[in-house]
Parts: sequence; C-alpha cells; structure tokens
Amino acid sequence: MTSALPAMPLEVLRRIVLCATDNNPGPPKEFYSLLLTCKSMLKLDVGEVHYGIFAAKFETQTPLKRLGKSILQREAGRELRRRFSMLKRIRSCTINEDSIGINEDLWVAFIMLEDVCLGSKSLEQLKWAKLPEFLDEYLRNRLYEASNKNDGWPIINERNSLVIALSWLCLNEGRKPITQVMLTYSMVAAVSSEEEAFRTEIMHLLEPFVFAAFRVSSLCIRGISG
Repeated sequence: MTSALPAMPLEVLRRIVLCATDNNPGPPKEFYSLLLTCKSMLKLDVGEVHYGIFAAKFETQTPLKRLGKSILQREAGRELRRRFSMLKRIRSCTINEDSIGINEDLWVAFIMLEDVCLGSKSLEQLKWAKLPEFLDEYLRNRLYEASNKNDGWPIINERNSLVIALSWLCLNEGRKPITQVMLTYSMVAAVSSEEEAFRTEIMHLLEPFVFAAFRVSSLCIRGISG
C-alpha cells in the first residue's frame, strides 16, 4: 500500500513528529524512526523540529528569558543531545572518573530541577532518569571516597557539593512541585518504610557538612568559591 506521508504538507509532517515524540519521557527516539519512513521527512526544518521537541520535553521559560527565542531555536538540537545524554547516564547510574563530565551532568540536572517550579516537563524527565536513586547511591557509596586520605573527612569538591544540593532540592518539603511527584523512588521509599533508620543514616553522612563547616567549606561550587 502506498504511504500517504509523501503527499502531506510539511507542517502536517512536523505535527506528526511532535505528537509522536510527546507521548513518553526520555529521548525522542520516535523522531529518528520517522525520519526513516520516507524522503519527505528529510525535507523538514530540523532546527524547527528540534525546538518543538525541546519545548514539548522541557520548560522553556528560563532558557527563553536568558537566551531569547532565536538563539534557543538555533541551539535546541545541541541542548537536546546534552540533556538526554545526561539523563541516560544518570538513569544507568554511570559514575566514572571523568570528574568534569560528571560535574557538567550534575549542573544540567541542577538547572532542570530549578525549573520545575515553572511546570512538570523537566520533572517528568528527571523522574524517568531516576535522579533520586542516583543521588541515593552516590550519598551512600561515593560521598566519602578518598576520605582515608583526608583524615576521614569527606572531600569537598564541586561534585560532592552538587550532589548534596540536588539531594536537598529533591527532599526539601518546602518545594511542593518536587515533593509531590519525585518522592516516589528509592530515597523516599526508604523514608516511608524505614523513616528513622534512613534519616539517621543520611544525617550521619552529612554531619561533617553541618557541624564542622569550618573544616568542609560548602562554597566550592564553581563560580561561588573565592
């Protein structure tokens, strides 16, 4: 049977792509599958489609305010790759020794988490990536890495500071848009089932940051430290 897609106007094809990619959180794999269906798909303005997908998957208020629509449209494809690469690494709990790469991923997650008060799109992506589970694993198993070389004190660097900041944003009861939706993964499941034990463990892990701030300055995030 002959496909009707080649006879469709480009605007209709663009709408089909956006509708197909708007169903589920995660990378827009449907877009790349549709590109293989017929040559007409290749005539689409890819930059315009990327911007449409970005607007469907993430909040745009802050990027539009900072960059303007023309720049965001031009950079939408690159930003999509950047964000979804980060989300896939977080979802797989991939933590390698490339501190720069991890730090950049955490910064992207931080920016997205700061935007959730504007809507639920970025929140759904962070849920898909299981960000709280990633942070839980890091706090329990990686926060004190190399502490044996620092008299038992956790190393305070950009990565650890970002993980602590992200954990606070995920668990802070004052940020209702986050707590109502995100607190469904391992960190909060543990709070619900073993609240006292979980709280005690996390408090113990973070004690140096709270009670000995003179030893572990938290102002080491890039752009904050003096």
